[in-house]
Amino acid sequence: MNKASQIKFYKSILKDNEILLLKSSDSFFGCHYSSSPLNVLTNFSGTSGEAVIDKSGNIKLFVDTRYHLLADKITNKDVQIYKMQLAETFFDSLKKIYKKNTVLHVPCDILLKDYLKYDSYFDVRKYTLKDNFAKNNDINLKN
Repeated sequence: MNKASQIKFYKSILKDNEILLLKSSDSFFGCHYSSSPLNVLTNFSGTSGEAVIDKSGNIKLFVDTRYHLLADKITNKDVQIYKMQLAETFFDSLKKIYKKNTVLHVPCDILLKDYLKYDSYFDVRKYTLKDNFAKNNDINLKN
């Protein structure tokens, strides 16, 4: 699924003042894969980074200090890069930008510990990607 189609889809499911955590890994892999929504929409291929998209299609990529230079170099120009400080977490970064009880849509297969952390601050809603968005095309899962 191409970038324009994904952005159109996400914009259609979001309301004003809602954000969606872009799926950066799946149930089998702990890091990004090349067909993940995060990679397709941002072009970021580092092993650590998260992104959110809002109703207007604005994408914010959050990277820790190890990826500041790489994010500048490879990320699509229309993506806003939030460079986290040393020891700053993605959750702490989100709290700096978005107010308490902002609706945050998270993938259904998010880890419980992450869900509980996000739910302590945001109004968390789970979503399931359409099959053509959820596929990991990097490997043959039968192998």
